[in-house]
Amino acid sequence: TVATDGSAEEAPADDEKPGDDTQDAAAQEVEQGYTELYRLLESRHIDYDFGDEEQMSRLCSISTDEHGALLALGQARYRTLIIPKCITVRRSTLNIARQFASVGGKVIFLCRPEYIDAVPSPDAKNLPGAVYCTPGEGLVKLLDKNPYIDISCPDIALQTLVRSDGIVFIMMNLDRENTKTDVRI
Repeated sequence: TVATDGSAEEAPADDEKPGDDTQDAAAQEVEQGYTELYRLLESRHIDYDFGDEEQMSRLCSISTDEHGALLALGQARYRTLIIPKCITVRRSTLNIARQFASVGGKVIFLCRPEYIDAVPSPDAKNLPGAVYCTPGEGLVKLLDKNPYIDISCPDIALQTLVRSDGIVFIMMNLDRENTKTDVRI
């Protein structure tokens, strides 16, 4: 997300190194958090989608069924909402998380955002019903395993599509250098 107030900024002098300030370091830390989360979920064969906060604010609905809480975005249905490492979060996203947690949905924060809508606020630090943890084994324990398939190799990415006419599994070797020959499904 890029925001501007319309004013021009002075270009850095030739001896200044762009990318060395704390904002760049914080942005890099957030980016690294996304990469770590992606790799963790892929290696554990946990289906996921990254959501867009703006789309969620317009298209998200929350309901329950016989198995518990559901967060819907279009045709997709989710039972867990993970807020990855971030610096700021939209108030609309917090409202969705709060509502989802209130009907029993699993809401996991991988950070404690200090800003809401880019304004300092403590409201995201202790959301009722949410779990706060760091990426890694603690997160994996909070997530449901794929109920349809188990793959012995963490280098095989898996996506599961449950359709009205059956279940489709899409697998891909993430290791470009090595062929996987001893994979058990």
